[in-house]
Amino acid sequence: MPHQFGRFADEAGFFVALGELRASIGMQIANLASYYEIELEPDLAAILPAEDKG
Repeated sequence: MPHQFGRFADEAGFFVALGELRASIGMQIANLASYYEIELEPDLAAILPAEDKG
């Protein structure tokens, strides 16, 4: 039985999963950049998690 909206039926779920992937990749990039003291380009740094001020 085809979905009512075709291939876009679960578009919201896709974007939630994409956001979770982006967050986990951002964490890994932040860890690597910190460990190896790498300066990141602004576009790449934009996906990093916020710095913990605690």
